[in-house]
Amino acid sequence: MRTRLAGLSRLCLFMLLAGLPLAFWASTDDHSNTAQFAYLWTVAAAGLAALLLAEGMEGVRLGGVGPPLAGWVAVSVAAVPAAFRTGFAVYDLLGVLAGGAVAVLGARWLRDRGGRRAAGTLLIAATLAVTGYALLQYAGIDYVRWALDYGGRRPVATMGNPNFLAGHLVTILPLAVVLLLGERGTFAKTACGAAFAASAATIFVSQTRGAWIAAVVSLAVTGWILRRHVPALLAANARWLMALAAVAALAGVVEIARNPAMRERVATLAHPDVSAHARRLSYWHACLRLWREHPVAGLGAGSFRHGYALELAAVLPKADQAEFVHSYSEVHAHNDWLEMLAERGILGAGLFIWVVAAAVRCALRGLRRGAAEARLAAGLCGGFVALGVHALFNLPLHVAPTLALLWAGVGQAVALDAPSSGRARPVGWIGSAAAVAAVAIGVLAALQMRTSCWSRIGMEGMRRTNWSLVGYAYEQADKTDWIDRREAFYMASARAQLGDLAEAERLYLVEIARNPYFMDGWANLGAVYGRAGRVDDAIRTSRRAIELNPAYAEAYVNCGIALMSRGKRWEAVAEFTRALALDPGNATARAALAQIGKR
Repeated sequence: MRTRLAGLSRLCLFMLLAGLPLAFWASTDDHSNTAQFAYLWTVAAAGLAALLLAEGMEGVRLGGVGPPLAGWVAVSVAAVPAAFRTGFAVYDLLGVLAGGAVAVLGARWLRDRGGRRAAGTLLIAATLAVTGYALLQYAGIDYVRWALDYGGRRPVATMGNPNFLAGHLVTILPLAVVLLLGERGTFAKTACGAAFAASAATIFVSQTRGAWIAAVVSLAVTGWILRRHVPALLAANARWLMALAAVAALAGVVEIARNPAMRERVATLAHPDVSAHARRLSYWHACLRLWREHPVAGLGAGSFRHGYALELAAVLPKADQAEFVHSYSEVHAHNDWLEMLAERGILGAGLFIWVVAAAVRCALRGLRRGAAEARLAAGLCGGFVALGVHALFNLPLHVAPTLALLWAGVGQAVALDAPSSGRARPVGWIGSAAAVAAVAIGVLAALQMRTSCWSRIGMEGMRRTNWSLVGYAYEQADKTDWIDRREAFYMASARAQLGDLAEAERLYLVEIARNPYFMDGWANLGAVYGRAGRVDDAIRTSRRAIELNPAYAEAYVNCGIALMSRGKRWEAVAEFTRALALDPGNATARAALAQIGKR
């Protein structure tokens, strides 16, 4: 029985490494709106439970990574009752526990060369599948049609976003290099070379400049480590490396010449897009302001995109306000390190950095264990550097496949530092309790999967303007949602469309009570009050939305409509004019001004 449980635990690790990148879920840019994270939580919990039942606490060995990881778990647990939004804190805790579970699985099952070879083979196969589909998307062959959101010229593959795809592949790139250098068989070497070439090509055509920088830096670090510790390896593979470099350079020049969008991206490296950089600087400025207000523990997990509304008027350049006509409550900082600092404070961010630094130290100690281990250690260090550099520009730590890769790398670093397998001990009450806890986490994750599926049905109903389906789907999702994915808001929108204004008001108030800074909720509530003839309430709630977001065109429209019904024409004209200045295509504001002009 224990042998079977141990095999199940090993299988779970491989399912995460190979299965997560192949999960076709397009919405990976929001933690609470993707089944990929539910898959990560569930499989990680099952793998840890099986390992604990098979080997007890003897199977849990994390060396120098253990203390900071234990501290990070403790801080995440303590943050739940005091969080800005408790649901997101619970979600964050699940992510931390799942990450620790993957690290434990990696430390246990990647100790020997057989486990490493199996993991490497699956990783290469998954990478070839993902990059193959991505390159088809770039060529215009996209039956799922996800890449059309990016003009059909920036592939998204299975990550749902070009930046996330590039961030995942740039983390794999150094590992693909060391696997290529270490293989001797022609077939294996060709497969590793194909994975490296396809990953590099996909990173390039994704047009993600942060990933370009991260790839160059990580490969330079990997090469420097290899040159210092295994110089003979580079010499033996000089022809392969020169051939790959020549092909990459030629393909890059040809693609830049034939693709105007690519030329523009490359040109922005020398001549940056001032507007785009101003927006990112405004996010980063907001992160630092929020951190100064909550320096130790932060505002709470998942809170930046809501807390940013508080800083909006102070940090957003006036020239850029017209571009931000929708809700700011869904924005991310495009810098994982600063967002982590704002949300978790110096305590949480410091512990996470300590975990990664401890893993790097373990990998560096593996350099002394032999040529094969030194090669792997170089790839791991390159992967950590790639992830860290890309996190300065984008959000790789917000994507489940990349997070699983990071934590498996942490476990592999621990295994390099202490490769002996040890001897199994009886499970004991600690191991049994931990196994039960892991199973409980898996159950919660399965419930999250159910919620995510109903939410997707609701989104499809909105696309089809089937508001009855929207209301029913989000009612079902709300029954098992413990992290508040705004089912009340979408149910309220459905009720308003169906004419049930009283229920719509109740549900909007529920969502506003959860997050007083949710400007979409305030603006939509103002529209409901306007339709119900409650003019004073409509003006009050619309003003609140404008206070939270001075660039919210719809809120000005709602306020103008309410003022017109009060006979305050000139005040209404001012509101409609402001809405058009922010959103020149707003038909409601334009029609209202035309109607006022005829009077």
